[in-house]
Amino acid sequence: MKFLTVKIARKIPDYTSFREPMDSTEQDSKVQNPGAVDYKRSDSGNNLMASITLSHLTPLNLTVIFPPEYPACGPPQFTLSAIWLSWQQLGALCVMLDKLWEESPGMPILYTWIDWLENNSFSFLGLRDHVLVREMSPDDKVLDERGLQDCLDIEEAVTTMMRYSAEEENYQFRMTDHECSVCFMEFPGAEFYRMRQCGHHVCRECMQTLCQIHVKDGTVTELVCPESECKTDIPPSVIREVVGEEQFCRYERLALQKALDNMGDIVWCPRCEGVVVQESDKTLHLGYCITCQFSFCTLCNKLWHQGQKCADKEETVKALEDRLKGDKHIEGLKRKIEKMKEEMSSSIYLINKAKTCPSCNAHFQKISGCNKVVCRCGRSLCYVCCKDITKIGYSHFQESVGCSTFEDHEDLNVWNRRPLPQINQDKVVKMMDMRTRLAANPLLEQVQCPRCHRKSLQGPHGNNHVKCWNCNTGFCFLCREILSKVPVTKHFKPPSPCRQHTEERSAAVVHILENDDNTS
Repeated sequence: MKFLTVKIARKIPDYTSFREPMDSTEQDSKVQNPGAVDYKRSDSGNNLMASITLSHLTPLNLTVIFPPEYPACGPPQFTLSAIWLSWQQLGALCVMLDKLWEESPGMPILYTWIDWLENNSFSFLGLRDHVLVREMSPDDKVLDERGLQDCLDIEEAVTTMMRYSAEEENYQFRMTDHECSVCFMEFPGAEFYRMRQCGHHVCRECMQTLCQIHVKDGTVTELVCPESECKTDIPPSVIREVVGEEQFCRYERLALQKALDNMGDIVWCPRCEGVVVQESDKTLHLGYCITCQFSFCTLCNKLWHQGQKCADKEETVKALEDRLKGDKHIEGLKRKIEKMKEEMSSSIYLINKAKTCPSCNAHFQKISGCNKVVCRCGRSLCYVCCKDITKIGYSHFQESVGCSTFEDHEDLNVWNRRPLPQINQDKVVKMMDMRTRLAANPLLEQVQCPRCHRKSLQGPHGNNHVKCWNCNTGFCFLCREILSKVPVTKHFKPPSPCRQHTEERSAAVVHILENDDNTS
C-alpha cells in the first residue's frame, strides 16, 4: 500500500521551503504507524508544523453543469474543490481543463477531464510523496474562481482527512483475504478484529478464545495484541463483543482492581470492602472509608488505634476463647475464632514461604525453575532478593553476588521427581530387526515413510505392504501411498501397477533399472 505524507502548517510565509523529502528512518516509522501525528517547528521557530501519513486522500470534487449549447457551441461549466490543494494549485488545474476542451472543441469532454484528473493531476502539480495543507490567507491570490479551497479550518480539515483515510483503509481491508497471526488460517477481512492503534489483526475465533481465557483466569493485564513484541491493549469494545455482558462486567471489575492494587496509597475497607485512600502521612497507618464511615488501621485492618501497637493475632484468639466460655452466641463466636486461626496460619505461611512483589505487594511462591519470576502485575523479579529486574533481565544474576539463576539444592531434587520417559519396546525391536537385515545385506533398498520420513525396508519375502518402524504407518513400498486411506487389497489389484509381493529390491538393482530407463 502506498502511503502519502500530509504536512500541515499555520501561516507559513513560504510553504515550498518545507517540502523537503523525509529521511529513510522517518519514512519507515510513518509507514509502520500510519495516522500518527508528528509535530515539529519550522527552521525559523515561528511556525508549528505537523506531519501525518495517510493511505488515502479525500476526493478531488469536480462539479459539472451542462448548458443547453454543450457540446456543440461551448464547454460545460465546472468547479474544482479539495481540502488538500491550495488556490494556486486548483487554479492551475482549471486552466488545464480549459486547454483540454480547446484541443477538441465540440466534442464530449467530461470523461477526458475525469481521466486526466485521475492519472495526471499529481504529476502536473509536481506532487510525489507529500502534500502541504494550510489554512486560507487573505494574501492568497485567486487565479481562478472555479477552484474552491475547502480548507477553511485546519483542525477540521485534518480530522476529516484522517477519518476518511481510516474508513477507506478499513474498507479495503474488509474486501481482501488475510492470514491470522495466531492460527495462520486465511479468512476474509470482515472476519477479523483490527486494532487501530497498532494496525494488527486477529481472527474472531482466536480473539474470542484469547479474551475468554484471560477474563476467566483473572489475568486481564495480559489482554494485549498477540503479535510478538506488541503491547497494545485490546480495546474494551472488542472484549465486550466477544465475551458477553456478564464476563465483561467481571473484566471491568478485575481491571479496576488491578489498577488500584498498583497504586501505593489504595487499600480496601475491611468492613464493606470499598476503596479507601490512605492518609498522606504514612506513619499514621490510617484509612477512612467514606462509604461506611469506618476508621481502621491499614496494618491489621482493625479499629484505628493511634499510637498503640497492633494487637497480636494469637492474643486476640486467646481473648476470644476466654470470652467463649460465658458467651451466649457460641456458634457465631466459634466461627469467628476458626476464621482468625485460618488467617493466622495463612499469614505465618506467607511470611515463612512466600515473597512479596515490591510493585503491587502481591504474595507469590516459586515451586521450581529459575529465580527469574514474573508477577501478575507484569514485573520481572528476582526470587532471591525480590528486586525488580524487568529492564536488566538475567544479567542481574551475573552482577549480583548473592543471587544465582538456580538454587543449588533444588537442581537434582526437582528433576529426579519427574518420571522417566517410557521406551516403546515394539519400536526398538523393529528398529533392531531392520539393522540386522541391513547388516546381512547392505544393498537392500530403503524408502522414506510418507508421514514421518524415516527410512524403512521392504517387508519379508518381498512384501510391498510396509509398516513404518517409527510411526507404524502402513504404506506401499513401490509408490509410497499411505494405505490407511484405501483398502489394502484394493490397492494391489489391477488396474493398479503395484503388486503386493515382488522380489526383494536392492539399491544396486534399482540404480541399474533407472539407467536403463534413461538410456531407452
